[in-house]
Amino acid sequence: DRMARILDALGAAGIEASDIATNAFDIRYERPSDKPQAKGKYWINNMLRVTIRDLEKIDEVLDSVTEAGANQVCGIEFSLDDMQDVAAQARRAAVAQALTKAKALASACDNQLGKVLRISEMTNHGAGMLRSQKMDAGSAYISPGELLFSTQVQVIYALE
Repeated sequence: DRMARILDALGAAGIEASDIATNAFDIRYERPSDKPQAKGKYWINNMLRVTIRDLEKIDEVLDSVTEAGANQVCGIEFSLDDMQDVAAQARRAAVAQALTKAKALASACDNQLGKVLRISEMTNHGAGMLRSQKMDAGSAYISPGELLFSTQVQVIYALE
């Protein structure tokens, strides 16, 4: 009953069904250790992963689910729906920085930079944006702060 009320509250707050997924579901039976003949209790843990796409609704969603009976809210994280543009920005910045550094190193050895022989990328997939960018929406409960996205490139140049 409680989970049905929580799901109804999420729907009423405008959360799409596709943005709600079961994250964990556990059933545990406990019998009192001091009374082996007594009936035990079942404990059910039913956790949802909810995506709130409108940061202005965070307070509303938290209020409505706790009023509906949710007794835990944990693991809040912020991300972007589409990381492709941000990843491309980070990649361009990393390549530009690698070129600048390679030119300086080559110059320090009285050499010229030649053509690129090899390039590879190591991306930090768990992060957010290329440069610090303050999120506009806030909440009485939750502070979105800033997301950071980074990538590393390894560029091997020939020397002339």
